[in-house]
Amino acid sequence: MSAPTENRSQWEPHAVIGIEPALKDPWYGATFGQALKRFVQKALHFRGYASRAEFWWVQPVLFITSVCLVAFLQNVVWSASGGNVAVWALRITALMVVWLIQIAMLVAQLSLIWRRLHDTGRSGACFFITFVPVIGPVITAVLLALPAKPAGRRGEWSDIDEYVVGWLG
Repeated sequence: MSAPTENRSQWEPHAVIGIEPALKDPWYGATFGQALKRFVQKALHFRGYASRAEFWWVQPVLFITSVCLVAFLQNVVWSASGGNVAVWALRITALMVVWLIQIAMLVAQLSLIWRRLHDTGRSGACFFITFVPVIGPVITAVLLALPAKPAGRRGEWSDIDEYVVGWLG
């Protein structure tokens, strides 16, 4: 159930209905495709802000991609029979490619987490709470789920005004 359009600005700060915000601004109420496109465009940007929609729509994609990569390694590469050099070369090459993809996904996800924390009015460094045993990941998940807090934004977290458009331009 969605909120009436006249009250939309109360639950989506700075939202203008029907108009895509600048890439440097968070997109409140982004759809799955919009969030995924923005994730790729801003994959290496640790400055700026990310809305809850931008963050949570991307998480299932990252999880499913990781599971598929591991399943590929397990079922296709490691199940290849034979111990000759060609099979081992295939295994090592596939392992290196999967590792590179996983590292790229990790960096992009960390930048998204950083921007999401900025949108909640907290420093991206709050991510390191995750490493506190047992309760750290729970606290981090709660922080990521909190609503936007535009009043808590700081100048050093903002992107430059002339934002360089990413890969999908």
